[in-house]
Amino acid sequence: MALSEPQLAQKRLSELRTPAKPIILFKRFLKTRVDPDGDLLWSYSAQEGRLIFGRSSLHIYRVQAGVHLRASKRRVEVKISPALLELESRASDTLALSQKFEVFATDSSALTRKIRLSNLGKEAVKVIVISLHDPTSINFRGSSDPPGGVGVNAFNRGDHVAIDDLGDVAGARVIGCSPAPGITYMTKDKTRVLELLERGELSESTAGISGPIMVLTQHELEIAPRSSAGVTFVSVHNASRLEGALSTFTSIISHEGGGVVEKPQQQQRPVPPVIASSSQDLNFAFAWALSRVSAIEGDPSLLDRLETIRSLSLVNPELCLRIVGEAMASQRKNGALPHSLEKGTDGVLETSLFLMNASLAFRVLAEKKEIRACFQSLKRAAKYLRDLSRTGLVHCNPALPQGWRRELRAGYPTGILTEVNFAIAGALRAFGALAAALGKGSDAALASDASENLIGLIREKLLGGISAGLVLNVDEKGRVHREESIDQVLACYRLPLSQSLTAALARRMLEKDFETGFGPRTLPTTSTLFVNGNYFEGQLGGYWTRAALACALVSYRAGYAGLGSAQLLKVSKLVHDGVAGLPGEFPYWFDPENRGSHGEESDPVAAARLIESVFYGEMGLWEENRADPPKATQVKWLFASGFGNGGSQALFLGREGDEVRIETSTREPRKADGNYGTFERLVTKSHVMAVQFSDPGNLVCLGSSSDQPFSCVLSVPLRDPSLARHLVARLEEFNCESGRWVEGPTVRLQEKLTVSVNLPPYGWKMLRLRPPPTPSSLS
Repeated sequence: MALSEPQLAQKRLSELRTPAKPIILFKRFLKTRVDPDGDLLWSYSAQEGRLIFGRSSLHIYRVQAGVHLRASKRRVEVKISPALLELESRASDTLALSQKFEVFATDSSALTRKIRLSNLGKEAVKVIVISLHDPTSINFRGSSDPPGGVGVNAFNRGDHVAIDDLGDVAGARVIGCSPAPGITYMTKDKTRVLELLERGELSESTAGISGPIMVLTQHELEIAPRSSAGVTFVSVHNASRLEGALSTFTSIISHEGGGVVEKPQQQQRPVPPVIASSSQDLNFAFAWALSRVSAIEGDPSLLDRLETIRSLSLVNPELCLRIVGEAMASQRKNGALPHSLEKGTDGVLETSLFLMNASLAFRVLAEKKEIRACFQSLKRAAKYLRDLSRTGLVHCNPALPQGWRRELRAGYPTGILTEVNFAIAGALRAFGALAAALGKGSDAALASDASENLIGLIREKLLGGISAGLVLNVDEKGRVHREESIDQVLACYRLPLSQSLTAALARRMLEKDFETGFGPRTLPTTSTLFVNGNYFEGQLGGYWTRAALACALVSYRAGYAGLGSAQLLKVSKLVHDGVAGLPGEFPYWFDPENRGSHGEESDPVAAARLIESVFYGEMGLWEENRADPPKATQVKWLFASGFGNGGSQALFLGREGDEVRIETSTREPRKADGNYGTFERLVTKSHVMAVQFSDPGNLVCLGSSSDQPFSCVLSVPLRDPSLARHLVARLEEFNCESGRWVEGPTVRLQEKLTVSVNLPPYGWKMLRLRPPPTPSSLS
């Protein structure tokens, strides 16, 4: 049995008491927001561009002498993973409440809430549980909530309510429970709903109703001493038909464990990428990063969507192509993309990132026929940037925020921005390489020449020698700004101008006035601009996660893999521990001194750059998915699967001293760069990853993410056909220091071989079976 991504993400579930902000769960195109006390605030579908569920809340009453006493939720404890949330609280001194929320995104979208009430007292208790659902989100929506529905037709069918959307938007919903509720009441009167919740009892069921309705259900539970009772609530939405929603509802209710039983055609989807490593923090953060970028559809910021293209080309090629297609649809007649804050204005950085990231992504994930469908759009974007840079360095519109600092809306540089000009040069260079690979010689020459001309101007006017450093910007009055900031690192992230420059910047970010303990801040504390840490709520001098991860990638490129991995692990720990918010959240920014933070959601750009750091930094991935990992980083071993064209590739690498050992596999017959044709993950213990590569050969790679020694017993299936002719084989172990295989014991071959392995803290091993060299060895 193989380990799945959710299992890896839940190896160490982080806990909080009484979280202070809403929690957002991501599952593919579905984004669900949950209040700290357990109310489902809304669920948004990027596929439909609207809310598919509004508020859903739970109300618990303890019945004593005929009086309904509302129970409060106290001492809330939270456990979270990307699509799963568990809440533990006390409804009273003797009544404990546990809730488990799970999000499903298949042909239908589904939310499940499983509750369990435990009686901790010595006497039986009677409890009434009332659930409230606002399917259209009209009645209980917040002022900043996304748009929802208009109205519905709803019919009570006992254990569920079947709902059809009214209006121009098609869709169907099912809201149901298991066991079936005693009463299901529906109304359009919000005042009446509040009265019933205050009373703690519903009077009668409703057969059917139309309009902006609310649905209430009531369960009466008798719980014996030291016993518990449970109820499962399910909300399902299908974009086209009621039958699909009913099928998903039935599957969830009938399936043991509450999951969705996928149809055969759904099982053909590519297996999602899995990352395991010697760092539990990195494993946790990667699972959340993957979840966040996979939910980028529908994100309001065009710039942020464009920033995720490269990471999506590695982990979700289908979504990557959709994001590229959305960008092409928004392209203006002159080839430019609109500015993310002002659609009527050309977005220079947006156009540059579209051209650069799409060109780089196509080198990795697409066949030539797929590239040609988008080539004309890329060519138009390249012409726009060539024309823009024809007269010299590019000036940006001072009326709008430009560059990566636009989230600030204040304190951003204007005029000639170094970052933007680096991005233009990098975009033209990337497009030139793509055009050359397609045999478009004239297009490649035009783009490459324009890129080199702009790079020459950058060296002349924005780079005053390595000692002087990189210019931040030249403002509208022609004044050159040389203030040190992390903006210079962001410029080199767009285009690594030279190894010496990137190395100098990587080392500068380590110095005391930049370092925060989590990575470099935006401005050094010695800067004259860093006068007040609370300027514009502290963002200008604060810590930006996306910028810190750009610094990690620049360090990898400069040849300082140890510095890059140190920064990567700092961010991973920040995400795992929930330093600036909740575990799993990538904060946009926070004040390292006062811990103020910005942004109610997780930053998709920071998540994308963490994925890039793993693949391009730790794995050393290059074009066409060839890996050349650095020898010395703080990640002792790493396993990745589900990446490459069609998710066909897998990789295991181990480091010891200055040596690195790598094994790869590809299931794609057209690729010949994998050592093995198949791989599978083997179940062992918590914090241990075991994977088998075979055909040809029978290689087992293991790694531990525990700080304690680990002993485990593996059951290894024999997949190598060459071993079928032998009764025994030699078990060998790879010694990384000597670079040789060391012979071990002779083992008798069976259908499954049992192997005992001892792993040191954060350690790894490679084992293989070798057939005996001659028939005489069988004796």
